[in-house]
Amino acid sequence: LLMMDIRADLGKIKVPFTMISPYYAPDFAAMNISEEAKTAYYASLIPNLPQLKMVSISGSRHYPMYDQPKVFAEKLQEFLNSVK
Repeated sequence: LLMMDIRADLGKIKVPFTMISPYYAPDFAAMNISEEAKTAYYASLIPNLPQLKMVSISGSRHYPMYDQPKVFAEKLQEFLNSVK
């Protein structure tokens, strides 16, 4: 499973797709990477996804659902409301 690269098939996904980009400023300050730049980088990893919506959650690292649970819940609810 770890060796599978499905990026070429992502264009076949026809439903709304939201990807979360966690951002913790102290981790990226030394590299001079802004929140917008990191989010754009994440989006560039899956360019063939037509319904992609990127959501950045600042103040979070690998687990935004734990680091920023209220913001994560709000963003999740926004997504769910958008597909009703």
